[in-house]
This record gives sequence, C-alpha cells and structure tokens, in this order.
Amino acid sequence: MNSKTKTLIPAFLFVGLLVGGCDQAEGPGDAERLEVQDDAEATPEFDPGSADFAAETQTQEGNYGNNKCQKGIDRYPEHGVYDTTIVYMIDEVAAPGEGPFLPMDVERNTLEYRTDAYAFFDEQYGIQFDPNDPANQNASDGLGGLVQVQPIKTGFGDTSTHQVYGVDAQDIPQWRNKMPLTNVAFRDDGFFVFILADFTAHGEFGGAAGQTLRAGDILVFGDYRMFDHKDRLLDTIHYRALTPATVNPFAGAASASDGANFVSITCDLQSDIFGEGLVRGLGEMRPLPDGSMDLDFRYVMRFPSRLDESELEDAKCKMLRPL
Repeated sequence: MNSKTKTLIPAFLFVGLLVGGCDQAEGPGDAERLEVQDDAEATPEFDPGSADFAAETQTQEGNYGNNKCQKGIDRYPEHGVYDTTIVYMIDEVAAPGEGPFLPMDVERNTLEYRTDAYAFFDEQYGIQFDPNDPANQNASDGLGGLVQVQPIKTGFGDTSTHQVYGVDAQDIPQWRNKMPLTNVAFRDDGFFVFILADFTAHGEFGGAAGQTLRAGDILVFGDYRMFDHKDRLLDTIHYRALTPATVNPFAGAASASDGANFVSITCDLQSDIFGEGLVRGLGEMRPLPDGSMDLDFRYVMRFPSRLDESELEDAKCKMLRPL
C-alpha cells in the first residue's frame, strides 16, 4: 500500500550524486544535428619491397585494421575500444546546509516520466507507486519493510555538480579523444527509492521467493542530460539500476571511516546518440569539521556495455610512449 508522507532526507541521500537532468535547451548543438563523419586517415603508400611496407602490413593484421590500434594487441590480446566512453566526476565541497539535493523541477516531474519510472520499479522489484501522485510516496512489503520514492534533482541552485571530464566517441570526429573538458556537464534528475527498512523485493530482481533490499540502499531511474556552456542540449541518457546502489557496502562502523559514506552503483543506459551502455560509479561523501561536506565521485560510461559487443572497424587510437 502506498501513502503520502513528508519528505525524508536519510543520511544516505547523497547517493543521488551518482544518478539522474534539468530544463531542456535547444540550439545549433542539439544531438540530432550531429553528423557522423568519415575522416579515416589515408593509409601511406610504401614500396612493396621495403621494410616499411613489411612493418605496415604486419601492424594492420588483427583487430580493427588500423595500425594505431594494433600496437600492443600481441601483448594485450584482451584490449579493445568502446564505441563511446564518457568520464565524469564530482569534486566539490558543499557549504553547511547547501545542496546538493533538491526537489525535481515541477515541469520535469511529469505523469509520463513518473509512469515510466514506477512501471520499472514494479517490474524489476515488485514495488508499486501511484504515477498520478507527484509527491513522495511510501510503500511496504507487509513484513516490516519500508521504502520511499522521491522525485529529486542534484546540484546547487541552477548549476550542476557533474563535470564531464572526457569524451571519446569514435564515430563522431568532433567528440573523439576529448580529454580534458571543462565546458560540458550532466544535469541530472530522477526517481530515487530509498530503502528505509529491510524490504523483500520480488519482480525480476527478487523472483517469486523474494530477495532482501538492505536498509540504506537505493533504487534509481532517471535521466542524465548533457549540456555545453551555452546551455545547448548535447544528449539525453536514460539510466536505470537493475541492482540496488549500495551505500557503505563494506558495512564498516561509522567511526572507522570518520563518518564518511561510500557508494557503489551500476546502471544500464540508453542514449539518444550512442545506444545501449553501462555506467559504474564510486563515491565518497565526507563531513568536514566546519560542517561542510567533501564530495568526491568518479564515473565511467561506456557504449556498448561490453568490449566484445563493440562493432568498431577502424578505431582511432593514441599510443603512450616512453618519456
């Protein structure tokens, strides 16, 4: 049974840093206007009898057919290239009482968004919420388990805490090997289900027998929206957690970590540009003596989710050379 309740802000709410969009802006940089270009480098011509010709022929054998991606394949045969890799982070200190968790913008908290999110929670975990209700809701498993869903966005005011630090989109020359970056951010929002008391989940995750969701952990569903410094929407990436985000997964005493909380999360992704992928994130939120909070989170997105699913035929790689 669901019930409305006042907003609860558990100590582990900071896990929202690892998930979730803001107002959509459109402009000449919109994702749909990006064009995949073929700028493959021309293969140099060598005299068939020369040593250069023999070396070039040898390096073109194997994965991808591009000599820049052949170096090291003989020594590291498991190496490969994702179609797209995105690295982003949070490296900030939040002033006492400041963010980074805010209610989702009213215009974003739509019936369609809630319907998609709550259908996912029902199918994956057997937890039911009413999509017609935009407020926080509680649900019980009838066995003493309790969860609460909250529509949340992360950030400080109108800014984003998520800096996109690097992008490598192999099929988009304008976005290939771009690291470091300072002009791109993820604005995120989503629906977070906080496990307030150990909860027996069913659905795809728990099955008929049920599986316990641990108090303190979180289930997430939402959107990352990637914007540049001119507020142009570059991409929308939908995420969902097929397994719970674990808070303090090592179950250590708070005193052992000086009151810090640690988070681990894995989400399936669907990008308007890059297709299906995966994101993994690790983070720490550590209270400081003056009452502020040190936020330190690192994430890596990859499309597709596994190297052996990559379909690259002519990857553009860079080699690391000795100093």
